Amino acid sequence: MEHLINQEDLRNDQNNQYLISLQKKCFFDVNVTYSTILPNSTSNVTDPNVNCPRTFDGWMCWDETPAGTTAAQACPEFIAGSDSGRNVLKRCTENGTWLVHPNTSKPWTNYTTCIDVEDLNVFVRHEMAMRWFKALGWGLAVIFTALYTIVRYTIPGESERCWIKKSNAFLIITVPVIISLMVSFVFLVNVVRVLCTKLHPVQNQRYTTSFRRAARAAFILIPLFGLHFMLIPFRPTLHSPAEKPYQVISALMTSLQGICVAVLFCFTNHDILKASKLQLAHLFRTNEVIPMTGRTGVTGGESFMNTRESAV
Repeated sequence: MEHLINQEDLRNDQNNQYLISLQKKCFFDVNVTYSTILPNSTSNVTDPNVNCPRTFDGWMCWDETPAGTTAAQACPEFIAGSDSGRNVLKRCTENGTWLVHPNTSKPWTNYTTCIDVEDLNVFVRHEMAMRWFKALGWGLAVIFTALYTIVRYTIPGESERCWIKKSNAFLIITVPVIISLMVSFVFLVNVVRVLCTKLHPVQNQRYTTSFRRAARAAFILIPLFGLHFMLIPFRPTLHSPAEKPYQVISALMTSLQGICVAVLFCFTNHDILKASKLQLAHLFRTNEVIPMTGRTGVTGGESFMNTRESAV
């Protein structure tokens, strides 16, 4: 018999204490039914006395199950990321033992069905797209920067004063920036166009109200697309009256873009605020959900305890 939980080590851990209570209930309340047999789960075993014993897999209790069948029950709600509308599966093999995982050689319960694969695919596709975006953004920047470096280094007299001196070679950097700003401007115009078509004035609402909403959205999107940089790609002439204001404005725009985008699209976002409130409330809750992954005091494997003494 294997003792799944070391209560001495987990006495002060609330999450694991909850699992301990589930384990005790599993073996104390022997008349309670937890799992069911799948209707399409047929068995080729003719001996009705060959069964997999009742067990506790670390999270859930499984009833005695006929050999060669698959047991199922609703996914647990106390596990973060688990969908209670789905089913956990556990296979009882033909020889009357629970199916073991080939990598660990320990009894295994299929909790992968509790995860919404469609939602998971959204994050996977997003991560793959972000890799291409990063490669494209940083790759092009490296190419143009390297080209600018080579050109400026090879032109006689252009390497003086650590490249502070104004040079026509800087067009290699400026032109791609202008092109990217133009593309961003096209995106902004398209977004505003979509907003204008969606924000049609309803009854008892003036057209100016919808126009204000579209203008407000466009104004908010300007720092996101970096269109404020359209004001600073070209430097004024040296020692001109516009030089100092240009430097101040350029420094402010360059330095504050990140905080502006963070405030407008993160800290003031309704969904972000709602999620933050839920997270704070979750931290102050006494009973927290248990993570789907990571180490807990309940180890992998199964419990074959079949007596009340071994359960406690």
